[in-house]
Amino acid sequence: MPDLTREDGAPTIGVVVVGYRSTPTLEACLRPLLADSGVVSIVVQDNSSDDVTRASVESLGDSRLRYFPDVNVGFAAGCNRGVEHLGGDVDWLAFVNPDVELGRSLSELVALPGLGVRSVVGAQVESPRAPGVLSARRRVTRARELLKAVLGPRVYAMRAAAVPDRVIRVDQVSGALLLVRSGDFTAWGGFDTRFELYYEDVDLCARAPGGCAFVPQQWGRHVGGASSGSGADVSGAAYAAGRVSRMRYLRKHAPGATTEVTLVMLAGVEWVARSVGRASEGPAARRAGLRAQLQELRRPGSVRMLGGLSATAGSGSGGPTPVSEPGRP
Repeated sequence: MPDLTREDGAPTIGVVVVGYRSTPTLEACLRPLLADSGVVSIVVQDNSSDDVTRASVESLGDSRLRYFPDVNVGFAAGCNRGVEHLGGDVDWLAFVNPDVELGRSLSELVALPGLGVRSVVGAQVESPRAPGVLSARRRVTRARELLKAVLGPRVYAMRAAAVPDRVIRVDQVSGALLLVRSGDFTAWGGFDTRFELYYEDVDLCARAPGGCAFVPQQWGRHVGGASSGSGADVSGAAYAAGRVSRMRYLRKHAPGATTEVTLVMLAGVEWVARSVGRASEGPAARRAGLRAQLQELRRPGSVRMLGGLSATAGSGSGGPTPVSEPGRP
């Protein structure tokens, strides 16, 4: 177990990287973290138990870096298990996607005076697929989810040109680079594992008193989609799991009859809009997503899409079939 203290008394950071067949981008993710003196421990939680990924991690030869293979338990559960593997106490927990390459250190980020006492912190990681869009978003609501079903994710987008060049308060930061004060993460019970994929970061941010701190300066780049590109079955399962997580998020944070009506509308409106627009996930993934949503409407909590969890309760009668898919796209 690594020594998780620093002689200079500066904040210590433990990093969890949850991956799924992420070897192509993993080394570029890990090297900047290993160059950061404030990072005292790094856990690669591999939801694919991939021998190539293990070899890539071990080749870096740093005692702070450890590899843990697992079945695909999903992103939220993978993060929680990764925190358990860190061992010892750190001041900050950092959750970094395996396809994020940092250009500035996490030590510099947590030392910024503008963070105040906020528990959750994020910084800009530019995506080539969304230039000029911040790695922070507006609050999730029923109305915005309905608009998103038709117009796409731009309804949540915050443009860099519209915010001041300083630390700001936001409703949520991207799970691609998310830091949480260790004591608060423990007090909140970690990530909610009911969100198998997607919305687990949204839920954690929603539980942060006073919102999240966001640094709009460029901190790195986010390639995006490295795991979900592993095949059609993988991306299709990710699509369906995301729709179920959306239902669970709205039920958790806005329970009631209005939400139940909204969930029915979301399933239908999105099906039509994405079918007409020939969205990239394809018709098979949309069918699986619709089946998953209908089952979750009838039996809340019954759907399991990931290979590392128990089978869907109704899979023998036309329900979704669990398959392996990424820790997080």
